[in-house]
Amino acid sequence: MAFRSRRRWILALSTLAVTIVAAELTLRLAFGLGTPVRAVLDPEIEYLLAPNQDVRRFGCRTITNDVGMRSRPISATRTDPNERRILVIGDSVVNGGAVTDHEALATTIAERSLQEAWGRPVFVGNISAGSWGPPNQEAYLRRFGWFDADLVILVLSSTDAADDRSPPPRTRAPLPTEAPWSALGELVSRYLLPRLSRNDEPAPASADRLDEPEAVLSCRTALSAMLETAASRGIPVVVLQHWELPELEAGSARPGHDLIAVTVDEHHVPRHDLREWLPKSSEPRIFFRDHIHLSNEGQAVLAHALTEIALKAFSTSSEAPSQHKVPKS
Repeated sequence: MAFRSRRRWILALSTLAVTIVAAELTLRLAFGLGTPVRAVLDPEIEYLLAPNQDVRRFGCRTITNDVGMRSRPISATRTDPNERRILVIGDSVVNGGAVTDHEALATTIAERSLQEAWGRPVFVGNISAGSWGPPNQEAYLRRFGWFDADLVILVLSSTDAADDRSPPPRTRAPLPTEAPWSALGELVSRYLLPRLSRNDEPAPASADRLDEPEAVLSCRTALSAMLETAASRGIPVVVLQHWELPELEAGSARPGHDLIAVTVDEHHVPRHDLREWLPKSSEPRIFFRDHIHLSNEGQAVLAHALTEIALKAFSTSSEAPSQHKVPKS
């Protein structure tokens, strides 16, 4: 009897072990769990995407270069004088997240479109991370420079009028800073437990912090610094204001939209609303994954906007804007 009981226990434990190993391998190979897109903490930028990643999750590929852009590698200064460089700077709207494949990113699509239109090398850099505001973006440019940019397109939402950095020391980032110990562990801790503790109500619109004067001032100061630095280097800037789904459905933007517009207009920088490119005959919801983040269809609309903005910027001059006699880093 004891022998049979021991055999049953061994069989049960063996079956459990095989099941766990099979589940771990399935989650890793089929879904990419266990190898998340990672961030790194930074005392000035707050956090940014970890460099040199090539991750496939949920069937979507995320790559980052050595300076944390969600883009292919790029040198600090151009090596091909025929190349045109465009920097697209934003938050999770531009970044797309792990559920947006590299090929479906607006910046990737725009890069291909501009290469075809101009018949020359083009680099469209995706400088972004989830929940970044102007202070994060300005700190990134101070750290890594402007990459000999010919044009900068800032993509800002109403929330960015007061999306200041967390006070140091920052101990957490929106993304993991290390790989989890297992794919099963990540499934439970990152996805199952949060879903069990949350109700089924739809996600609310992004919260404004306009009642926090320090946050508003910090974002206004950082945005002004970016615009002034670009002007001093002879780099054209265009601001593209993103409307969240609740704003589109209500037909009016939240107050942060106008605060950003005032700052941009004071610097005489061109600005557009992304809704200018949304097809009037389509239901806005199809362009969103949730209340703010763009679906693949929305990324295509953003790509169209980026492409047209770049084509217009270069059509006003016979030479690339970066050829001004201004030193750049």
